[in-house]
Amino acid sequence: IKVYEEERELTMMMLVDVSASRMFGSTDRLKKNIITEIAAVLAFSAAQNNDKVGCIFFSDRVEKFIPPKKGRSHILMIIRELIGFRPESAGTKISEPVRFLTNVNKKRCTTFILSDFMDSSKDKAALDDALEAYRYLLKKGYPARQILLCGESAGGGLCAAVCIRARDEGAVSVAFQMPLYPMLDDRDTASSRDNHGRVWNTRRNHLAWRLYLRGTDRASLSPYAAPARLTDFSGLPPAYSFVGDGEPFYAETVRYFEQLCAAGIPAELDVYHTDLHAFDMLEPSAALSGEAAGKFHAHFAAAQARFFAPQPGE
Repeated sequence: IKVYEEERELTMMMLVDVSASRMFGSTDRLKKNIITEIAAVLAFSAAQNNDKVGCIFFSDRVEKFIPPKKGRSHILMIIRELIGFRPESAGTKISEPVRFLTNVNKKRCTTFILSDFMDSSKDKAALDDALEAYRYLLKKGYPARQILLCGESAGGGLCAAVCIRARDEGAVSVAFQMPLYPMLDDRDTASSRDNHGRVWNTRRNHLAWRLYLRGTDRASLSPYAAPARLTDFSGLPPAYSFVGDGEPFYAETVRYFEQLCAAGIPAELDVYHTDLHAFDMLEPSAALSGEAAGKFHAHFAAAQARFFAPQPGE
């Protein structure tokens, strides 16, 4: 009996965002800590398969390149660097590490991008990436009529912005949108003006918008960057969301859904009594989170059965 053992040598690259926005989060759960934990799990999993692991730290430039190597000591070195690394720049530009990787690595590799995707090239790059992901699903044969978009917090704002741009350009149609407790308005609202809620508050909200919009003239700000700036809600996809009544994004979420309904768009919003932003993720075992998750899944199932979006040209 002959036994053949396959020798495989794969390379895994991690593109890790080390910009200033990684320092946001709750008191003991900064984005930086979560990214480090995910990177450690990925790296040790690859090491168990005897794969090479490399890493690129990036802000709005490539901050550090660690070439791929094997071994536990190499993985531990990457983790130590992640914990203590201090970037030279505060911004984010995801295209930079991607361009760098394609130049230094000519072989096939598995790549993970660990980022909050608050790209300092503002709305265009993030929207381009999201729309490109949408087109990728279409290219792979997923049913275009039933692709829905969903995002939480800043990702909820991006979800809304992608729907707006998709409608404006007419290249693709979105069946349904679920922007959960979304970050929509760069201006102070009744709930964000003097908010001291847990996790997210007025101070952090001001800083986040300042980092995201850095240098942009807010007098003529596009709804692609801040969806609350939108004036024409006609033709947008149906929507569902939920939000806490004590968190900063409460007023802008309510207003967004009121405007959808006023434009004749089917839209439902559930409101929960809490000042904890993203409570369903931060306290998943709480009764309130269970209720929110149950309603979310029910609305998702209903959207699958009810809402379809014919694509342009059909």
